[in-house]
Parts: sequence; structure tokens; C-alpha cells
Amino acid sequence: MDIRLSPELAAVVEQDVAAGRFASAEEYIAAAVELLHERARGWNGETLEEFNAKLEESIAEAERGDVVTLDEFREEMRQMKAEWISSKKTA
Repeated sequence: MDIRLSPELAAVVEQDVAAGRFASAEEYIAAAVELLHERARGWNGETLEEFNAKLEESIAEAERGDVVTLDEFREEMRQMKAEWISSKKTA
């Protein structure tokens, strides 16, 4: 695969390589592609479309009244924490 950069972008790559941030232009481009790929997946590993679908479903659940109370949530978190602590003691 051949990649052609504008003179401005090529200068940025060359500057960063010359400054020692990357060993080569290929390494620079590989890092850029990886970063963009991770960014497209989002912080939780989902695409924006997947996240939006879950958000829409959550809104629909709330509108139907299919929610838990704050006290129910806190109790569930306490139980999960207790189980986690217990699993660490036995490991």
C-alpha cells in the first residue's frame, strides 16, 4: 500500500521522526492508524452506533418505568463488592 501525504503532513511526520518520537515514518503512520482505530471504537470498545443503540434502549426502559431505585442499586453494588472482596481473599 502506498500512502501519499500532503507536504504539510509529511513535514509533521518528518519532524516527529527527527525529534526521536518515532523510529520511522512507517512507525508514525502505524501509531496514527492504531489511535484512530481505537478512537472509532470509543473508550468502552463500542462504536458510536452501538453506544447510541444502547442509549436509546436505556431511555425506552426508563420511559416504561423499567428502572431500579437508588437503594436497589446501592445494595446490588454492596453485594458485588462483597463478592469481589471474598474472591480476593480466597485467591
